[in-house]
Amino acid sequence: MGNKAITYTKITASVLLFLSTAVAAHPKTTDKRIFTGGKERVIAEKNSAVSNDNRVIYFNSAEISAAFKKGTTSLIKFGSYNVLACHRETAGVPEIHTKNTDIFYILEGSATLVTGGILVGGHRVSSDEIRGKEIIGGEAYRLNRGDVIIIPKNTAHWFKEVPGPFYYFAVKIAD
Repeated sequence: MGNKAITYTKITASVLLFLSTAVAAHPKTTDKRIFTGGKERVIAEKNSAVSNDNRVIYFNSAEISAAFKKGTTSLIKFGSYNVLACHRETAGVPEIHTKNTDIFYILEGSATLVTGGILVGGHRVSSDEIRGKEIIGGEAYRLNRGDVIIIPKNTAHWFKEVPGPFYYFAVKIAD
């Protein structure tokens, strides 16, 4: 990933600028905090409105690279939005999020993601997540660099095959 970190930083900045503008227009947003590199930056006081001053939130390539090395790391979390830098090397566990819609933007690698169908052996692991053993039926998508996929809440999904390093940004949007 080394020489691609600058490209990822530009993509991250674009995604985060978009989200900061969206949150500024969202009347229910009450907590706007940025988490990066183990540090927390407050972009607005709790329970106050974010000014729509088109503020750019920037993560340098070292921060992005460090985040991807950790596996899955929250880059920014505020209101109903959470932007994560995700890195996986193996298949995941089938799951359903009952409160979050997921948006994935693929940066590098490929994977097979199964969505929909029936989650087998489902058990609740938290108040808003159910995990299982497999998905029967559903639709398989071969995800590659540059792809975007949106998975609505209450939709089973599973990274069934991940043949090697796989890097992507995930945006989780809660109810």
